[in-house]
Amino acid sequence: MEKHNNIVLLLGDIGVHGFREAFQRFPDRTFNIGIMEQSMVSVAAGWALKGYRPIVHTIAPFLVERAYEQLKIDFGYHSLPGIFVGAGGSYDYSSLGCTHHCPADVSLLENIPGFTIFTPGNSSELEDAINRAFTRRCLSYIRLSERANTTTNQLGIKCLNALERPSTGPTVVSVGPCLDMVRVATMGLDVCHVYANVIPGEQFKMPWVPKGPVVVVEPWYRSSISQQIMDNEWPNAAQVINFCVPKSFIRSYGKINDIDQKIGFTADRLRVIVSNLCTTQNLPV
Repeated sequence: MEKHNNIVLLLGDIGVHGFREAFQRFPDRTFNIGIMEQSMVSVAAGWALKGYRPIVHTIAPFLVERAYEQLKIDFGYHSLPGIFVGAGGSYDYSSLGCTHHCPADVSLLENIPGFTIFTPGNSSELEDAINRAFTRRCLSYIRLSERANTTTNQLGIKCLNALERPSTGPTVVSVGPCLDMVRVATMGLDVCHVYANVIPGEQFKMPWVPKGPVVVVEPWYRSSISQQIMDNEWPNAAQVINFCVPKSFIRSYGKINDIDQKIGFTADRLRVIVSNLCTTQNLPV
C-alpha cells in the first residue's frame, strides 16, 4: 500500500487488529465493512471499476459461499481484477463448528471463469502469491490455511524428485499445504512426487509422462486437478485416485487433527493406499 496508491484494503471484521497500521497510515484506503460480506464484495467491485486494486479478506465460508453471487456477477462477469484472501478453509475453525467450515471454496470458485486460485503451502509462498496476483492484474483467490509446509516451493507445478528414470510406482500430486503429510506417507516408497500450489495449474512439466496410477492429495473437496490430469496432461495414466476431504458435512468439534482422524485424512491412511498401488505396479506381467 506504501508503494502503490491504488491498493484498497477491505476487511470483513476479520484481522482488524492485525491491520491496525494500515488503518493508521492509509485511512482513506483501508475499510472494515463488518459482517456484510456481500456488500463488501460489491464495494470492492466499485473500487475496481474506478481503477483501484481491491484486496478483500475475511473467513472463507463468509467470503466464498455467502458472497458467491457477488463474486460471480460483480467481478467474474465484468472481468475485473481483485485479490480475495480467505482464511479458515476446510475446517481450520473446527472448534466453531460447521458454520465456519468451507471445504467447498476451491471447487466453487473454479466455476467462475477467470479465477486463479493460489493455495500457498506456507507464508513464503503466500507472499509470492500476493505479488503474482497483483502483477498479473488477475481475479485471484488466495487460500490461507492453518496447515503449513516446512519447505518452500515456487508457484506452479513441479516434480520434487525428478530422477533420470521414471518411478516404477504411482505418481502422487500434493496440492497446497499437505506436502509434509504426503512426504511422511510416502517415505521409502518408489513414487514420483509432484507439488502444485496454483489452480488451474500450469502444464504439468515432467521429465517423463506417468503411465501408472496417479493419486491427487488436496485438503478440501475434490477440485478440477484430477480432471485436468485425465483430459490434458497425462492421458495415459492408468487411473486417478482422489485423496481429499469427503463431500459431507463435518458436524464434529475439536482440533484440526481430530477432524483429520474422523474423516480419514491422515498420513497413515494415505500410506496404505499408496503402498497398495506400489505393490500392484510391481507385480510381474
